Amino acid sequence: MMHKKTDRNLIFLTKFRRLTPALPTRKIETETCDMSQSLTFHQDNNILKNIIIKVYYCLYFFGKIVLYTNNFIWKENFMQLLTIENINKRIKKQKILKDISFTLKQGEVVGLVGANGAGKTTLMKVILGLSNYQSGSLKLHGPMNNNHIGALIENPGVYPFLTGYENMNLINEDKEKENMEQIIKNLEMSQFIHKKAKAYSLGMKQKLGIALSLLNQPQLVILDEPMNGLDPKAVRNVRETILSLKAQGVSFLISSHMLGELVKVTDSILIIDNGAIVKETTMEELNNSNESDLENVLLNIIDHKEEKK
Repeated sequence: MMHKKTDRNLIFLTKFRRLTPALPTRKIETETCDMSQSLTFHQDNNILKNIIIKVYYCLYFFGKIVLYTNNFIWKENFMQLLTIENINKRIKKQKILKDISFTLKQGEVVGLVGANGAGKTTLMKVILGLSNYQSGSLKLHGPMNNNHIGALIENPGVYPFLTGYENMNLINEDKEKENMEQIIKNLEMSQFIHKKAKAYSLGMKQKLGIALSLLNQPQLVILDEPMNGLDPKAVRNVRETILSLKAQGVSFLISSHMLGELVKVTDSILIIDNGAIVKETTMEELNNSNESDLENVLLNIIDHKEEKK
């Protein structure tokens, strides 16, 4: 029995000795394999880094292009405050506005010229939402809405038993009242602003109406015959106020029969006749005309359109 156990132990030791020389070989092979894998991984890592760098630069330059494009588009949209396309309005069977289209940009002053009943006031009411229209589109761009528009349409709407100052204070949103005081100063209204509006002359009421339209820092101001009833000094004050606000980026749409004053403040003039815009004239075109009197140039354009009919 002892002999058999010894034989078994010898056989086990012999087998173990045979196996032990192979262990270092396997270890070396394993280490060699690990080194190979490490080198391969290092090479792959460098390739991956190069790919990441190239992708980064591609995305960087692509992002620059997109940013530039977006800024350009944003600026173009920001510049445009109002876009009107093919506006049509009719009352019963009569067409009042016919395919009216134009744009108004930030800091631009556009004049509306036409005979009585041509559709100027109706167009202004449509823009303000005071009158509906049957077809076409009217878009206020960016953060613009009706709260950013000041207007004087036809006769100034004032409370006669309140003073001019109280009328202004009713709609003034500036708690400090700095803007309100500045408007009163610019239009030289100090002498009558604290009197009741029922005692105002036509010119005083017109000044108050203009002042009301300029409150709360509007981005767009629509004025229908703003010079009506004003004396020469008041006309100059209104003109200077418009030009000052224009320099600050405020846009204006102004209709007036006083063409001599209108051309002093406008960048372009829309000539409207029988509900349609018959011509859009820039100041550059008017100034390059052979006629020395700009009023005569505009009247000749209107008369020429009427003769074609």
